[in-house]
Amino acid sequence: MCSRLCCNSLWCGYAYHFRCCDVYHRGDEVSMVSSGPLLGDAASLPPLCQGFCGRYMLPVGNDSNSEPLWSECGPCKWGSGAVDHRVCAPCESELSAYDWLFLVFMAILPLLVHCFCVHWHTPKKTSRVHELCEHLCCVFECVVASIAAILVFPPRLSFKLWGCARSNIKEWYPELYNPIINHVKPMRCSYEVVFPLYSLPFIYLLFLLCAVLVFRSFLYVVVLKRKRDAKAYYYALLSIPKVAIIHALLAGVLYQSYPYIVMLWSLGANAVHLAVEGKMSMKEIAKVVCTSPMHMAMLTVNMSLLAFALLAISAQKDSAVSFLSLLLVPVPPLFYMLTIGISHPSVLSEV
Repeated sequence: MCSRLCCNSLWCGYAYHFRCCDVYHRGDEVSMVSSGPLLGDAASLPPLCQGFCGRYMLPVGNDSNSEPLWSECGPCKWGSGAVDHRVCAPCESELSAYDWLFLVFMAILPLLVHCFCVHWHTPKKTSRVHELCEHLCCVFECVVASIAAILVFPPRLSFKLWGCARSNIKEWYPELYNPIINHVKPMRCSYEVVFPLYSLPFIYLLFLLCAVLVFRSFLYVVVLKRKRDAKAYYYALLSIPKVAIIHALLAGVLYQSYPYIVMLWSLGANAVHLAVEGKMSMKEIAKVVCTSPMHMAMLTVNMSLLAFALLAISAQKDSAVSFLSLLLVPVPPLFYMLTIGISHPSVLSEV
């Protein structure tokens, strides 16, 4: 079965073939470029299906010369997609860089929430070592859940992921675009058109829930010996179903806009984190940031999120020039420190 589908397709035996772009065969690393005449007879193609429906070829016995028989239009199986609105074929295209970054976004979203809960519910008199241990535990939980989720998706036990090509936001909500036959009877063609970008985050969140129950409980009982308030633990457990609900309802919107969401989050967090220090001169704020491990960690996280957002936008635009925007990552904190002396309301009121 071909693993990359791209141009004018037609049925030839048991696989699709194309005449213009690379064709990769599953199970080997050999690629083939075909620019010659089309293989097979275009008349043997099944009729078009409406919506996201597709057909499957039915068994015809041992007669290889007979015309292929096709099923009625219907939903494709999990892990498959309708090629040219005709035939359901396995999703075996490699994910793009933008797709991978979306999965990373869905992985770090619970991590940021968990780390925020840990920091927010840590009393000031508590040892920073205990807080650091819980932060590291949050990171470990997300890493374990991410690895487990990737390994269970095809190709299984591999750090590669196969998926279906996607083009617009409608593919994220196929249940809203089921065709209606004769304006009366709806044809149910709801399946995961954007495989695996919709289902994989749910599997990740399930593994993350198990990881939190196991590793965070071990941390509280064995390492910290119940010396920490467990509010962060319970908030972490409650946040996972909430993230799952958000993904279930807004996955398509998040896929299109997550770089800008992360960018706004980074800029807002950077401004709030520095503004908490109050009215200070440029030298004072620079000294506080450079000498405080907590401030350095917050600044590093915010700059990393901004770099991630710019990288995702560059991957979305698919332009090498956009990667130069990564040079702008240090600008927000530097701009804040340079303008803090002239931006206080008391200074503006004197002008």
